[in-house]
Amino acid sequence: MYKTIFRTKQTVFFRNFSRKKYAVFNSLGKQIKISALGVVCTLIVSPVQSQTKGDGDTISQKVDLEEVEIIGQKSAALTDNVPRMVEMIPALIMENSPSQSYHDLLQFNSNIDMRQRGPHGIQADISIRGSSFDQVLILLNGVNLSDPQTGHYSLNLPVDRENISKIEILNGPSSRALGTNAYSGAINLVTSPIDSNEFKVSVAVGDYGYFYTHLGVNHVIKNTQHIFSVNTTSSDGYKKNTDFSSINFFYHGNLNFSKQNSAYLTIGHSIKEFGANSFYSPRYPDQFDMNNSSFAIAGLKLGGKVIVNPRVYWRRHSDKFELFREGSGWYKFDSGYAITDNLQNTAYDTVTWYTKHNYHISDVFGATTDLTFQTALGKSTFGFAIKSDNIISTNLGNELAIPIPIKGTDLDYTRQASRTNTDIYFEQTYSEGKMFISAGTLLNWNSYMPEKPHFFPGIDISYELINHFAIIGSYNYALGMPTFTDLSYQDASNQGNNQLKPYSHHSYETGFKSSFDEISFKMVGFYTHGKDNIEWVLNDTLFKFSPINVPLSENYGLEATMSYTAKNRQRLLIPNRVFIGYTYINTYRNIPVAISKYSCIRHKFVLNIQKNLVNNLFLSWNIMFKERDGKYTKYDFENLRFIAESYPQTILLDARLSYIFKWATFYTEATNLLNKTYYESGSIPQPGRWFTAGLTVKVNY
Repeated sequence: MYKTIFRTKQTVFFRNFSRKKYAVFNSLGKQIKISALGVVCTLIVSPVQSQTKGDGDTISQKVDLEEVEIIGQKSAALTDNVPRMVEMIPALIMENSPSQSYHDLLQFNSNIDMRQRGPHGIQADISIRGSSFDQVLILLNGVNLSDPQTGHYSLNLPVDRENISKIEILNGPSSRALGTNAYSGAINLVTSPIDSNEFKVSVAVGDYGYFYTHLGVNHVIKNTQHIFSVNTTSSDGYKKNTDFSSINFFYHGNLNFSKQNSAYLTIGHSIKEFGANSFYSPRYPDQFDMNNSSFAIAGLKLGGKVIVNPRVYWRRHSDKFELFREGSGWYKFDSGYAITDNLQNTAYDTVTWYTKHNYHISDVFGATTDLTFQTALGKSTFGFAIKSDNIISTNLGNELAIPIPIKGTDLDYTRQASRTNTDIYFEQTYSEGKMFISAGTLLNWNSYMPEKPHFFPGIDISYELINHFAIIGSYNYALGMPTFTDLSYQDASNQGNNQLKPYSHHSYETGFKSSFDEISFKMVGFYTHGKDNIEWVLNDTLFKFSPINVPLSENYGLEATMSYTAKNRQRLLIPNRVFIGYTYINTYRNIPVAISKYSCIRHKFVLNIQKNLVNNLFLSWNIMFKERDGKYTKYDFENLRFIAESYPQTILLDARLSYIFKWATFYTEATNLLNKTYYESGSIPQPGRWFTAGLTVKVNY
């Protein structure tokens, strides 16, 4: 919503505000004087075009004052009011960054520990503030699509970077708004059709046989907008058994009944296959994974005195996991067990105890609705959500009374598990003068522990001490549930634990945020006190990794970010955009053994720079330093034992050079320019220097 601002000296007058019934200023019904207006967006502040005039003249500008929905809060609010570490990465940043997927992009956010097992989003785990990969929610357009089988698969969504209009990152728990397992933070991928007809084609090639294609159409028909896209990615692999291929199909459609009422539908499907060299255990480097992922989300947005937002959704994830990769040059089944096809290419000869692969299908069904209305005390939101998690498997859950045949094989699904989660929540936001408060609670009942419902209270506060400078603080209580893998998975190196309890923690944070025309700052300190946190540790009796509840876990740390966006893009030596971020985390776990599968960032520093060099030539740099606590495990094949190694420090340098034509963009990029050997998850060394070149063509029709 764009409105005109007339500025004289230091005073700003706002006139003709939004006619939307939920707009803050409209509800007051009078002219407001505001001494300072800040728009905080950590990674980018959109430049505002102005016309310079003489002294005493007015300056006409357009500023977006419309409230937006922000992750971690149920009701819409001005971005500047949200008293949390919420960061947004818009499409413009993604387009010009040296990354081939949004997974690659997220690792250069200082507040996220992105633990990639393979490049270009083949498989990645996200950690925020020292969490495990199961403790960060993954949302698509605000809908929780996290995987109940294991957090390893939560980012297996058929959404390409080209489809994403922005990424929202919430640091810290928000169970009161997002429910169970919003334990340490959340990532929200936002997709949205545009209001014009556009055809887009992208192609990229690179080292190790890398090949990427994207075909997308944005089409407008009367009062509807539609996105259709398909993309493929493949590589021969940067080392043995790291090849991969994937294909994604995606659709998002909007139907606008009026300015305040609309409906939308989002669906997607992906097929992915990849060599999983040591993904889950260094003892078995010949692993292989094949998985499919599908989802559908349908919802309404209805305005009026009461804003109603009902949604229903479904997510299915199926996978076939091979501990010993079957195929030409790998293994084949003979006499009921696995025999290598090529002893020079595989780690083992004959494996008599391996007789079948693992198969899983998980289904998540859910429905949620919010009701928001304005009162004298501010904005009130009531809501209800129900979600059903289900899995059938050859390995996870309880014994099925009647086995289910697995299509295309002579095997059966023999195990199953399910649970139901119900949430009832209330949130109140209040704004008075320089203070903004958002508080609420959520009542949760989960069939995994039917005798004990839980309340999740939380409160976030900001207060503007002086112009452009506000202090913020929050308290939130969060709960997490063990995944189906935690409870019952078993193989030669891992053993689940069906006695696991849910885990919880109290989180406190305080800090400040400040924003000016071109620069914004944020800094918070945080502390979490947790009970029964789940850790996978090496069991000396079983000689396997197994999950346990840790009696006490504590995290404290610091997060700080600074972003700069130049309004005058013609300054020769000044970058167009600069982002600097630093995170420090100190973690304590009361673990009785030394070797854990999990590790935690101790120090992480990132620097992102983007600059127009000459005319349409654009350069982007990403620099990252990371020091990690904990150890990763190697396997000694001679002595048949695991060896713990400390994580080395990591320094990464990525760069992209782009030339932008009227209708096309050509780019070349290099990741890990310094050719460093580094580890993100387990004992899997990540790729060295990797060059890629690509072309994107956009045509309006």
